[in-house]
Amino acid sequence: MPAPSQQEREQCRRSVQLLDDIAIGATDTRSWDLDALMARAHFYRLLQEYSRALNFLNQAVALQSWIPALLEKTEILIILGKWDQAAETIQRVLHQNERTLDALRLSVLVRMTQNSDETATIEELHLMFKSMERYESTNAMLYFQTACSLSRVSGRRAPVIQLVMTLCKRAVDLDPTNAEYVVELAHQKAMLGDYHGAMLTYREAGRNDEANLAALYGTIYCQVMIAELEDAEQQLDFLLTISESIDQSAQLPYLKALLAWRRERNEIEHVRLLRKAEKLHFQKVANQVVVVSIFDSYRVLDPDFLIQLAKEFLIHAKAGSNCTDDAVNRGINILERVVDQVPGLIEAHLLAAGAQFATGQFDVAARTLDVALECDSQSAPAHLLMAQLEIARNNFRGADTALEQAIACDFEVRKAPAYALVKSKLCLHKGSPNEALGTLHDAMRASGVRDGAEMPAVSLSERVALFITLGEVFAGLGRFDEAT
Repeated sequence: MPAPSQQEREQCRRSVQLLDDIAIGATDTRSWDLDALMARAHFYRLLQEYSRALNFLNQAVALQSWIPALLEKTEILIILGKWDQAAETIQRVLHQNERTLDALRLSVLVRMTQNSDETATIEELHLMFKSMERYESTNAMLYFQTACSLSRVSGRRAPVIQLVMTLCKRAVDLDPTNAEYVVELAHQKAMLGDYHGAMLTYREAGRNDEANLAALYGTIYCQVMIAELEDAEQQLDFLLTISESIDQSAQLPYLKALLAWRRERNEIEHVRLLRKAEKLHFQKVANQVVVVSIFDSYRVLDPDFLIQLAKEFLIHAKAGSNCTDDAVNRGINILERVVDQVPGLIEAHLLAAGAQFATGQFDVAARTLDVALECDSQSAPAHLLMAQLEIARNNFRGADTALEQAIACDFEVRKAPAYALVKSKLCLHKGSPNEALGTLHDAMRASGVRDGAEMPAVSLSERVALFITLGEVFAGLGRFDEAT
C-alpha cells in the first residue's frame, strides 16, 4: 500500500493530537471513551503505524469487549501477519455471538489463507453462507465482494470455488444487469477450467456493458486456453488499437505474453511482457487506498493471478537460454510474495519447490517442501516431488519412503509420469530392471506421453525423462536395438 503523503500524515497527526488534548483535559471516563480510542486506531492505521493502532484497539477491548473493536483488531493482526492471534480474536467474537457475519467472513478468510484443510474450509463457508442468507439476503454487493476475494485465495480447489461461486451467482441473481458481477462469475468458471462456459458468460457481461474491458480480457484469455489463438490475437489487436485511451492493466501485457509463447515460442518477448505485467500489477497493489477492507486488499493483490503469472515465468525453468535465470528467479520471487500473504496456498510452495529442484537447488527445494507439508501433510504432489528430490540426491531410502507416503495420500498418484520415473529408478537401484521396464511401459501408454497430447497435460521435460530412462533400462538389459 502507498505511504501517505507528508500532508496527509500531518493532517492525521493533528487529528490525533486533538483527540489527545481532549483526553488530557477530560475525566478518566472520557479519556477512555471507546469512540476516541477507535478514532485514534483508525488514524494510526491511515498512517500505516499498525502497532500503535493495535495498541489503541487493545485499550478499547480492555475497556469493553466490543465487537467492532475486536473485528478491527483482527484486520490489523492479519496485516501484521499475526495469524494465530487473528484467529483467536475471531473466536472471541464468535463466542460472544456465533452469528456475527463479519467474524464469520474473517474466519473463512483466515482459514483459506492459512491452511489447506479443505473440509474445514467448506464447513466454515456453509456457516458464513447461512449467516449471509439470514442477515444480508438482498445485499448483492456483499455477496460479490466476498466471492471475489475468497476466490482469489482458493488455490483453484474445485469444491471450494464451487461454493464460492454460489455467492457470486446470488449477486448476479439479485442484480442480473450488473456487468461486474457477471464478469466475476465468468472468471470463476474459468478458474474451474470451464473455458467455454466462461466465454459465454463473459460475452453476456459484454452485452450488459459494451465498455467493460474485463469481459473482453476474459474472453481473450479463454480463447487462448482453448487454443483459439488466431481469434484471440484478432481480439487483442483490437484492444491494442485503443490501448492508449484505456487505463494500463496488467491483463494486456499478460495476454500478449500468453500469445507470444503459444503462437511463436518467442521466449524473449514472453518474458519481457510478463515482466511488464508483473510491474503493472504490483503498481496497482501499491496504489490502493491505505484503509480498505482486508477483503479488498486480497482482491487487489489477487494471489491467483500472481500464481498464473509465476507459472508462465517458470515455463523456462529448463529452457537453457539466456532468459532462464531471470525468468525463474522472477517466478520464484512472485511465489514467495504470495506465500508471505497467503501461506496456506500449497500450490505456490510446490511451484517454487519444483523450480528450485529443476534448477539444481536441491537443499532449498527440500526446505520449501518441508513448509508445504506443514501446510498439508496429506499432499500427494508434495510427497511425490520430495521422492524425486531424494532420487536426485541419491537418497533411495528417503525416496522410497516419500513415494509410499504419496501413494497413501492418493492412490491415483501412480498414474503420474513422475511416479513412474521415481519407481523405475528405485527398481533399478534394487536390481530389478524388468520391474522398472514394466513401470515405464505402463507410463508410456498414458495419453500425452508418446504423442504430446495436451489432455491430460504431460510436460515436455517429463516426456523426455521417460524416454531417456526407458532407453537406459533397455541398454541395461542388453536390448540395444530397442534402446535406440
